[in-house]
Amino acid sequence: MPKPNRARKSAKHSGFTLLEVLISSIILFLFITMASQAFSQAAQSSLKAERAAKVASLVPLLMENIRGKVLAVNTLGDVAGQGKMLDMQYHWQAKLLERKRPASRFDPSTMEFKDYKDRFNLWSVEVVVTIGKYQRSWQYEEISWFK
Repeated sequence: MPKPNRARKSAKHSGFTLLEVLISSIILFLFITMASQAFSQAAQSSLKAERAAKVASLVPLLMENIRGKVLAVNTLGDVAGQGKMLDMQYHWQAKLLERKRPASRFDPSTMEFKDYKDRFNLWSVEVVVTIGKYQRSWQYEEISWFK
C-alpha cells in the first residue's frame, strides 16, 4: 500500500487564503463606508431639524415683538427693525400695503351716519432670521390701528 503524501495533507490545513481575506476586507470596507455615510447624513438632518425647530419655536415671540413695534408706529412709511434672541439674529421690515377707515355707523342721537378717519393699516412684514450660516425668511401680514 502506498504511503500518503504528507505535502498534500499539510496543504489542506484550516485557514484563509489571501484571496478570501482580500474579498472579505473589501466587503467590510464597503459596509463601513455605507454606514459612515448614513450616519453623516443622519447627523446633518438632525442639525437641520434642530435649527428649524429652534426658529419655529421663537416665531410667535418674534411676531409678538414685531406686532408691538408696528402698533406703536403712527406713520405712513415703511418700518424696520432688528434684534437678537438667544443665539439668533433677526431683522424685519414692514411695508404699508393699505390704509382704511372703519365703516360708517348710524348714530341714533343725531339720526345721521357717522364717518371716521383712516384708522387701520395693513402691513406686509418680512422677517429674516440668522443662526450662524443658516438663514430663514418668511413673510406675513399684520394689521395696526390707532384712535
